[in-house]
Amino acid sequence: RKVQVTPHIEVFTEKQYLVKGNILADPDTISITGPKRILDTVKTVKTKLKKLRGVNETITKSFALVTPEGCTISSRKVILTIPVEQFTEAEINVPVNILNCPDSISVKIFPDVVSVKCLVAISDYKKFEEIPFEVVLDLATADLNSSEKIPVGFRNIPPFVSSLRVTPSKVDFLIEKKIK
Repeated sequence: RKVQVTPHIEVFTEKQYLVKGNILADPDTISITGPKRILDTVKTVKTKLKKLRGVNETITKSFALVTPEGCTISSRKVILTIPVEQFTEAEINVPVNILNCPDSISVKIFPDVVSVKCLVAISDYKKFEEIPFEVVLDLATADLNSSEKIPVGFRNIPPFVSSLRVTPSKVDFLIEKKIK
């Protein structure tokens, strides 16, 4: 039967470099034969554990597979592509959007704009500025009876962003009842 190949790789990049995306295996599935009782327990075939240090560019190379005991596999090696790219810190100011505000009140928040910092691949930097991701304050989950600051959250986070941080991470609020 066919099973997925799982890279068993630890990548330690140089400063300002990160693995960008998934490690790709070629082939990504292999055939495995052996006793049914063993095959029923095999979900994937892993590469032998390899630690790569000081990586500062995409690597494509052959890695040996670990053959489950009592089985044979159609290939002893796979080619792995480990996409590595230089990253930079990006920072933008984003307005905080209030969600689920009851009709009977209006809520003012302080500050109403927060600073968002994250790591982004240099090739995605322009895209980062164009993606309309949001910083939100969801009043459905907030305790408005408390005097504590309310934490903000995120929506529409681009998939190529990592280490997302917001400053401040909590905002003060003021509730005003609407007069009918």
